[in-house]
Amino acid sequence: ERMVVLTLAMLSDVTKGDPKNTNRLSLKGRELTALEGIGACESLKNLDVSHNSIRDLSVRFCTCTGDDRFGQTLGDNTELRSLNASNNQIEHVDGLERLSNLEGLVVTCGDR
Repeated sequence: ERMVVLTLAMLSDVTKGDPKNTNRLSLKGRELTALEGIGACESLKNLDVSHNSIRDLSVRFCTCTGDDRFGQTLGDNTELRSLNASNNQIEHVDGLERLSNLEGLVVTCGDR
C-alpha cells in the first residue's frame, strides 16, 4: 500500500507559502495517509481532509520547537473548530476530546 504523507512543500503550496497563519485549509482528495505535520498550521480553524486514505486521527502532542515544528500533529492545532475527515479509512480517533475548541466533526469511512 502506498503511503502519501503531508510534506512541508505540499503545505506551502496549498497555503501560498504561509502555513503558520492559515485559518482554513482543504487537503481534500490528495491521497493522504497521515496528518503528521499539520501542526505547522498554528492558526488553523477549519480543516477538510475528506476523500483521502487517512487511518489515524488520534490526537497526539509534539514538543517540537523551531525548525522541528513541522513534526507537529493534529493535537497541536488547539484553535481547530471544524474538521471534515469524511470518506477516509479511519480506524483510530483517540484523544479528539483534547481539541477543546472543536465544534464540528465529520468522520466517515468509505470509498473515495
